[in-house]
Amino acid sequence: NNSIFTSIAQVSGANGTKLDERIFSGALAIEYPAGNLTSDLMPDSIAAIYQLNGSITGETEVNPMNITSTMFEARDGQEHKILWNQSFAGPALAVPVVDLTGDGMDELIVYLIKFAENDSMSCDIAVLRGSDGELLWQQSFADSLVFAAVGQDLTGDGQRDLIVYKLGESDSSKVLGVKGDDGRLLWSKEGMIFIPK
Repeated sequence: NNSIFTSIAQVSGANGTKLDERIFSGALAIEYPAGNLTSDLMPDSIAAIYQLNGSITGETEVNPMNITSTMFEARDGQEHKILWNQSFAGPALAVPVVDLTGDGMDELIVYLIKFAENDSMSCDIAVLRGSDGELLWQQSFADSLVFAAVGQDLTGDGQRDLIVYKLGESDSSKVLGVKGDDGRLLWSKEGMIFIPK
């Protein structure tokens, strides 16, 4: 019937015995390490659950497979219980990064990918606080793809900030210094790759 589901199972490393299994109907799901989201110093994880509209038939003209929403579910590394979840419309990718807020726990940079009618792509960047999934800030980059990397403390406040690369033709590419905890633009350099020291 061309329906899709994903199973994520937790197994014992000692003998392969299944300890836990979750089924996601009508969705693709993947779970991966997310750094330390709690104060227990154990590595935690994120499950990315992509809700689909359509089936996987290969007939994209007739029955397209579209990601209608993405839910990120943070899981405790020790007890594997759900810590929080956060949903976004359309496809998104969450990348764990070091602490940007000074609370001692890691954060997540979320790339929200958007497709226009003319097949162009753009993207938003959002930062989620790792401890509770709260949206700290979101910034749109119309008609551009972007990549964010954690940089040094650019403001002298003791917290790490972001270097955002706005990709494009040489005359439209930019590098931006962005405050990691609130998304405030610190500076912008056009048409070049810039690595601050």
